[in-house]
Amino acid sequence: MIERALMEYQRGNTPNALDLIYSALEKYPKNSRAIDLYGQIRDDEAKRLCRAAEIYFRNGELDIARKKIEESRALSVDIFLAYIEEKVIEAKSFLADQDPIRSAESADGILFFDPGNNEALKLKALLKSSFFRELYGSVISEKKKLAALKCTEARQLSANPIKSLGLANEALKLDPSNNAAAKLRKQLLKKLAEEESSALGKSDKQMAKDKEKAMGYFLKAEESYKKKKFERAFRDFEKALARDPDMAQAKKMKEETGALIAASELALAFDSLASGKKRAASRHVKKARLYDPAMVSQKALEMMAEARRLTASGDKDRSAILFSQAALLNPGYEDDKRMSESASELNEAWELYKGGNYERCADVISGAVKKYPENMEVLFLESLNSAQMSLDKGDFLQTREFLLRSVKLNPLHREVWDFFSRMDELLKILGYDIGEKIE
Repeated sequence: MIERALMEYQRGNTPNALDLIYSALEKYPKNSRAIDLYGQIRDDEAKRLCRAAEIYFRNGELDIARKKIEESRALSVDIFLAYIEEKVIEAKSFLADQDPIRSAESADGILFFDPGNNEALKLKALLKSSFFRELYGSVISEKKKLAALKCTEARQLSANPIKSLGLANEALKLDPSNNAAAKLRKQLLKKLAEEESSALGKSDKQMAKDKEKAMGYFLKAEESYKKKKFERAFRDFEKALARDPDMAQAKKMKEETGALIAASELALAFDSLASGKKRAASRHVKKARLYDPAMVSQKALEMMAEARRLTASGDKDRSAILFSQAALLNPGYEDDKRMSESASELNEAWELYKGGNYERCADVISGAVKKYPENMEVLFLESLNSAQMSLDKGDFLQTREFLLRSVKLNPLHREVWDFFSRMDELLKILGYDIGEKIE
């Protein structure tokens, strides 16, 4: 009977295995193997019942879910409580990952399993607070901005529908309400489907005709290339590839021509930037990105890496130029550019902050604020450090004020969201009495 119980258990049929091992223990109550196997099967069955209860809860079948919870608790209270603890950790992790919706859903599930769970009640209180709504509003606003940038980049890459589709998907992940990204995604999917359908439906005669036309465009493009009329050549290479996507030489020449145009436009962009003509510089970068987006992105990465290397070696003048050029190619590097202006002070201040030395951090950062009063990274760390100092002193009103200021400066920064690991202190900030159980 023990062997049969083990076989059922190995097959994943824990209810049958549990029945069999019960029967075995009735006959052999002191059999150590049966006792050990019973404990193992019982614990696994208790976990399975918890998982089943969660599924029924999500599907709205609450009576069945309650029954499964009762069965799980009857088998092992310890396993049931451990399962609840795992769910509490999961709910908090959703919050740290800036996903309060899933965090709230998880807290609701915990309270269904364990209505008096204080951690879930505290989490719900935090999520319902006006403070949190204000904080998350800033996060949503920042994600919308990033989504808009992704959507713009996707449009610029529309000649490459697969890459463009990837960016449109990223934009929608950041901001599901971005109608422009949704519309672009729909257009790109339609375009890809039409291309696939067109390629499958062509007759041999039509394919031969397309190849002939493609060769005509290719020869025209070659002629323009020799005359250094690169933009005209690029357009004709594109036309050739539209007729014959498998023309390897046209692909190669198109990439080479695009790289030449992009390099020329970037050179003009940097000249314009040096002359203070920022709008002209941006126009040249936009044009370069149309012809070779990969080159522009790679150039920005290389410049940023070199700028950081120069900053570390003390060559601030050259690093400042490279930071500005990299930020021109990728606006996302603007923060790095600003950071470069105060890199040494910021590095020291962050080390002190992360080490918990908030008083010393305040001394260093106050000097940086005087030197760089408009540097957002400096102002962000000043507010964040002030929030920690106020929290340590028990000045909860000041903590709330400084933390909200930090959020407005940089809502997506991980250090802001790390405050939620100190939920008890945060609830004190919000005016809840942690000494008593929250109802």
